Amino acid sequence: MKKLLILSVFVLLAGVTFGQTLQKGSFIGFHLVTVDLKPRVSMDQYVSLLKYAFLPAYEKEFKGLKLFLLTGIRGEHKNGIAIMFCFKSVEERNKYFREDGSCTELGKKAYDNLVPIANEMKKLGTMSTKYTDWIIQ
Repeated sequence: MKKLLILSVFVLLAGVTFGQTLQKGSFIGFHLVTVDLKPRVSMDQYVSLLKYAFLPAYEKEFKGLKLFLLTGIRGEHKNGIAIMFCFKSVEERNKYFREDGSCTELGKKAYDNLVPIANEMKKLGTMSTKYTDWIIQ
Protein backbone atom coordinates (compact mmCIF):
# COMPACT_ATOMS: atom_id res chain seq x y z
CA MET A 1 0.00 0.00 0.00
CA LYS A 2 2.86 2.35 0.85
CA LYS A 3 4.45 1.78 -2.59
CA LEU A 4 1.12 2.51 -4.28
CA LEU A 5 0.83 5.77 -2.36
CA ILE A 6 4.37 6.83 -3.31
CA LEU A 7 3.79 5.96 -6.97
CA SER A 8 0.51 7.89 -6.94
CA VAL A 9 2.31 10.96 -5.59
CA PHE A 10 4.89 10.71 -8.41
CA VAL A 11 2.13 10.49 -11.01
CA LEU A 12 0.29 13.49 -9.61
CA LEU A 13 3.46 15.57 -9.28
CA ALA A 14 4.46 14.77 -12.85
CA GLY A 15 1.08 15.94 -14.09
CA VAL A 16 1.13 19.16 -12.10
CA THR A 17 4.80 19.95 -12.71
CA PHE A 18 4.68 19.56 -16.46
CA GLY A 19 1.19 20.94 -17.02
CA GLN A 20 -0.09 17.61 -18.22
CA THR A 21 -3.30 15.98 -17.22
CA LEU A 22 -3.30 12.27 -16.61
CA GLN A 23 -6.73 11.16 -17.65
CA LYS A 24 -8.65 7.96 -17.19
CA GLY A 25 -7.13 5.31 -19.44
CA SER A 26 -3.64 6.84 -19.42
CA PHE A 27 -0.85 4.30 -19.31
CA ILE A 28 1.98 4.63 -16.80
CA GLY A 29 4.96 2.31 -16.51
CA PHE A 30 7.35 2.53 -13.55
CA HIS A 31 10.75 0.99 -14.25
CA LEU A 32 13.01 0.59 -11.23
CA VAL A 33 16.58 0.85 -12.52
CA THR A 34 19.66 -1.06 -11.41
CA VAL A 35 22.97 0.20 -12.82
CA ASP A 36 26.24 -1.71 -12.93
CA LEU A 37 28.88 0.96 -13.55
CA LYS A 38 32.20 0.42 -15.33
CA PRO A 39 35.36 1.15 -13.31
CA ARG A 40 36.06 4.86 -12.76
CA VAL A 41 32.53 5.89 -13.83
CA SER A 42 30.36 7.76 -11.35
CA MET A 43 26.61 7.41 -11.03
CA ASP A 44 26.36 11.14 -11.77
CA GLN A 45 28.06 10.59 -15.15
CA TYR A 46 25.70 7.74 -15.97
CA VAL A 47 22.57 9.59 -14.89
CA SER A 48 23.62 12.69 -16.82
CA LEU A 49 23.93 10.73 -20.08
CA LEU A 50 20.66 8.95 -19.32
CA LYS A 51 18.80 12.19 -18.58
CA TYR A 52 20.21 14.49 -21.24
CA ALA A 53 20.88 12.12 -24.15
CA PHE A 54 19.26 8.69 -23.87
CA LEU A 55 15.80 9.63 -22.57
CA PRO A 56 15.29 12.52 -25.05
CA ALA A 57 16.38 10.23 -27.92
CA TYR A 58 13.99 7.54 -26.65
CA GLU A 59 11.08 10.01 -26.59
CA LYS A 60 11.95 11.13 -30.13
CA GLU A 61 11.77 7.56 -31.45
CA PHE A 62 8.69 6.47 -29.47
CA LYS A 63 6.14 9.09 -30.55
CA GLY A 64 3.53 9.88 -27.93
CA LEU A 65 5.74 8.74 -25.05
CA LYS A 66 6.78 11.06 -22.22
CA LEU A 67 9.55 9.88 -19.89
CA PHE A 68 10.40 11.13 -16.42
CA LEU A 69 13.58 10.30 -14.52
CA LEU A 70 12.84 9.74 -10.83
CA THR A 71 15.16 9.68 -7.84
CA GLY A 72 14.17 7.90 -4.64
CA ILE A 73 14.26 10.26 -1.66
CA ARG A 74 13.13 7.87 1.08
CA GLY A 75 11.84 4.38 1.62
CA GLU A 76 12.91 1.09 0.09
CA HIS A 77 14.44 2.70 -3.01
CA LYS A 78 16.06 5.73 -1.37
CA ASN A 79 18.84 7.05 -3.64
CA GLY A 80 17.70 4.70 -6.39
CA ILE A 81 16.50 5.77 -9.80
CA ALA A 82 13.45 4.91 -11.83
CA ILE A 83 11.96 5.90 -15.16
CA MET A 84 8.28 6.68 -15.51
CA PHE A 85 6.81 5.95 -18.95
CA CYS A 86 3.62 7.86 -19.81
CA PHE A 87 1.39 7.11 -22.80
CA LYS A 88 -2.09 8.55 -23.32
CA SER A 89 -3.51 5.05 -23.60
CA VAL A 90 -2.71 1.36 -23.73
CA GLU A 91 -3.38 1.53 -27.48
CA GLU A 92 -0.57 4.09 -27.85
CA ARG A 93 1.79 1.84 -25.91
CA ASN A 94 0.70 -1.19 -27.96
CA LYS A 95 2.00 0.46 -31.13
CA TYR A 96 5.51 -0.21 -29.81
CA PHE A 97 5.20 -3.00 -27.23
CA ARG A 98 3.24 -6.23 -27.05
CA GLU A 99 1.45 -7.43 -23.92
CA ASP A 100 4.47 -9.58 -22.97
CA GLY A 101 6.80 -6.56 -23.17
CA SER A 102 8.45 -7.53 -26.46
CA CYS A 103 8.65 -5.01 -29.30
CA THR A 104 6.35 -4.72 -32.25
CA GLU A 105 7.94 -4.05 -35.66
CA LEU A 106 7.52 -0.31 -35.05
CA GLY A 107 9.17 -0.69 -31.65
CA LYS A 108 12.09 -2.61 -33.18
CA LYS A 109 12.64 0.17 -35.72
CA ALA A 110 12.61 2.75 -32.92
CA TYR A 111 15.15 0.73 -30.92
CA ASP A 112 17.37 0.33 -33.99
CA ASN A 113 17.62 4.13 -34.14
CA LEU A 114 18.76 4.18 -30.50
CA VAL A 115 21.77 1.90 -31.04
CA PRO A 116 24.37 4.73 -31.17
CA ILE A 117 23.27 6.29 -27.89
CA ALA A 118 22.77 2.86 -26.30
CA ASN A 119 26.38 2.05 -27.19
CA GLU A 120 27.50 5.26 -25.48
CA MET A 121 25.55 4.23 -22.38
CA LYS A 122 27.25 0.79 -22.41
CA LYS A 123 30.66 2.49 -22.22
CA LEU A 124 29.63 3.80 -18.78
CA GLY A 125 27.75 0.76 -17.49
CA THR A 126 24.77 -1.49 -17.94
CA MET A 127 21.21 -0.88 -16.85
CA SER A 128 18.52 -3.39 -15.98
CA THR A 129 14.98 -2.68 -14.91
CA LYS A 130 12.04 -4.23 -13.16
CA TYR A 131 8.72 -2.70 -14.08
CA THR A 132 5.05 -2.53 -13.37
CA ASP A 133 2.56 -1.04 -15.79
CA TRP A 134 -0.43 0.93 -14.52
CA ILE A 135 -3.64 2.34 -15.98
CA ILE A 136 -5.25 5.48 -14.58
CA GLN A 137 -8.76 4.51 -13.42
